[in-house]
Formats: sequence, structure tokens, C-alpha cells
Amino acid sequence: MRRLICDSWPLGRRLTLAAAIFFACTNLVLGAPPRQAAEPPKEPVYALEYGVAIFVPLIALALVFRPGKRTELEDELKLPFERLGPNR
Repeated sequence: MRRLICDSWPLGRRLTLAAAIFFACTNLVLGAPPRQAAEPPKEPVYALEYGVAIFVPLIALALVFRPGKRTELEDELKLPFERLGPNR
């Protein structure tokens, strides 16, 4: 019996401390004045978000698919042989 009392004493202290903290916090919550409901904005403005969502992919596509100064592969293959041909 003495061993049970000695082993449960630290547990009892921890439970008492936890209950005291719990009731102290609930006392603060229950004693607080009620909050008023927050009014939603009358006209939500999403112009910037929509603009970013539209223009960023468009700019990325323009960078990826921009026209280059390269000629077609067929023209690149013909050029060296035309220079070495009979008109040399």
C-alpha cells in the first residue's frame, strides 16, 4: 500500500497542476466579453491576383516559345554543300 501511495504522489501533483492550469484558462475564456461578428469586405478585389495568375504563365510561354534567329535544320544542312558545289 505504501508503494502505491509513493508511486502515485508525483502523478497526483501533475494532475492537480494540469487541472489548475485548465480551469485558469477556462475562467479567462468564459469571463471574456463576447466578440462582435466581423463584417466581410463589401467588394472583394481580386484584380491583382487574377492579373498575376494570367500574366505569369503568358510571360513564361513567351520566353519558352520565342522566335529565334536559327534557320531550319534543312537549310543548315544544305548550306555547307552548296558552298562546296560547282559554283566554287
